[in-house]
Amino acid sequence: MPSSTWKRVLLEQLNLLYVISESLIDNPDYATHEIRKTTKRIRAIYRLYLSVLGEEAYIRGKELFSSLSNLLAGQRISAVHLEMLHEIAGDVKNPVDDKLMNHIISKQQQGHQKITKQLNHDGRIVLQIKQTITNEIERLDREQVLSCSYPDIIEGLKGTYSSGKKSLDLLTRHPVTENFHNLRKKVKLVWNQLILLRPVWPAMITPLIRQMDLLAEKLGTDHDLAELERLLLSGKKTHYPVASAQKLSAYIAFRRESCQKAIINSAFKLYTEKPAAFAGKMATYCRLYYEPGAVSC
Repeated sequence: MPSSTWKRVLLEQLNLLYVISESLIDNPDYATHEIRKTTKRIRAIYRLYLSVLGEEAYIRGKELFSSLSNLLAGQRISAVHLEMLHEIAGDVKNPVDDKLMNHIISKQQQGHQKITKQLNHDGRIVLQIKQTITNEIERLDREQVLSCSYPDIIEGLKGTYSSGKKSLDLLTRHPVTENFHNLRKKVKLVWNQLILLRPVWPAMITPLIRQMDLLAEKLGTDHDLAELERLLLSGKKTHYPVASAQKLSAYIAFRRESCQKAIINSAFKLYTEKPAAFAGKMATYCRLYYEPGAVSC
């Protein structure tokens, strides 16, 4: 939504964040996931308007909302472990029998409930999140509205796309878990930014958003499987029978290998353009949409 001010866009997301935080105690799995998604969207906004807001404001926003997201990381990872175990249990190729899978899931559920209870036991985290959001809303209300033209916005998008292309290049040379995760973060970033730009030309931008979303889903599945595999191999969860953990690890490795092939193929198609060409295309969409002159940012 480049025609909106950057302040308005941020305030909309902050107010949404506050509303979601109200559900943290009653519906923690939902709220944790949505809060973390919204903080990523906010960081994407700061990155999109980097050339207007400046490096200092960008770093401040990135660090603030990363720290907010990290408050909920443990609970979210635990929920992901549980979700993946349920998904694996329903797969006919799962090598672990139903009785053992139910035992593993039951123990993981107990651990997840404990983590969730610790998160919400005195309401401190909820209060901290709400206070952080309130402080940020008040700070933004005092901020001056800066003006910019659409090339400023495109410059931010170009930087994000370029960063993703570099991550893909690194991944193809070193296809390790960390590099898959880094690409996932870059894809999510450009996906969130394209959503903001979609009103410029929905017919042209929406298909790209959908393709980025599908790639992000594949990367998300690989990441979730990697997190579960790390848990199984860590030895920290003694309630996982060794033989079952080994079978699950082998199954996960097989699934990840298949998933990663699809990821690489999809990523190459989406990052086939050079950053300048990608930015030029998006600039053309904006130029056809906007009247000549400055756009309020």
